[in-house]
Amino acid sequence: LKKVYTQLLQEVVMLEETPVLLTARDELVRMTQALLDTEIVVLSEPSEILSTLIGTKDALDWTVYGIELQQLHVVEREGYLIQTVQYKGNSCLLIIGGSPVGILYGVYHLLRLMRMAQNPSNLSITQNPDNQLRMINHWDNADGSIERGYAGKSIFYQNGKITQEVTRIRDYARMLASTGINAISINNVNVHEIETKFITNKYLPDVARIADIFRDYGIQLFLSINFASPIQVGGLSTADPLDHQVRKWWKTIVDCIYEYIPDFGGFVVKADSEHRPGPFTYGRDHADGANMLGEALETHGGLVIWRCFVYNCMQDWRDRS
Repeated sequence: LKKVYTQLLQEVVMLEETPVLLTARDELVRMTQALLDTEIVVLSEPSEILSTLIGTKDALDWTVYGIELQQLHVVEREGYLIQTVQYKGNSCLLIIGGSPVGILYGVYHLLRLMRMAQNPSNLSITQNPDNQLRMINHWDNADGSIERGYAGKSIFYQNGKITQEVTRIRDYARMLASTGINAISINNVNVHEIETKFITNKYLPDVARIADIFRDYGIQLFLSINFASPIQVGGLSTADPLDHQVRKWWKTIVDCIYEYIPDFGGFVVKADSEHRPGPFTYGRDHADGANMLGEALETHGGLVIWRCFVYNCMQDWRDRS
């Protein structure tokens, strides 16, 4: 099997170059060196001894290599096709993605096959994600603690600041991408004083540094926000979701975030529970609160993840009445 994989990967052609595709290339180079003890050559154009060809489904005419159009049509944006074909008398491995992220997932799938000693001689694999949003929701705090955390300190924060040491964050991004995670929120839904300011110019440059790392692995960054931010950060007298000034304030904040993080995922919101402020504070319902934020994010394609979690936390659980 080592000989078969070495033959298939002796020359790898990557038809495009984006940050995510460079990640896929680096993962392939790193793992083939570790598993096969061989240095692979990565080219940008096919040669006569083509062995592995990697690209998006729109990169070229794949029918030349024996791929049918119907096979390409079923590959969704984050999906991929892995197929072994015969080309000019030689076995050739194709990894075709619906997008660069799809290619990254396809490369990880190939590496799993290698690690599991699966024979690659007759591969025909098509994968598409069942869920469009595959998200990890962290409960990390700026002081480095993690609410309900049982495995040490946060890798994102230290002493009230976003860490400058990103080695473990990059390793974490690799691990998440290899399992198909495509979104992450990096702070606790119970948003404290420092984290409330993550949406401001003071902290956004550091948040953007973290987003840059995850972007290379096809992962969008989200932030948990404090619903009372218009008061605590903006200096307004209210956070009423139907107040014109409040809605305008959130629109300005969102526009600012996207200047720092063009592919920002959106907000995670916990409101009106356990003494957290929310729409109920102003006699509004949760649709009012969620839609206010949704309208601010809409022009950028961002999402609101609204936690439907409201209960009387002062209730005596022993009182069965």
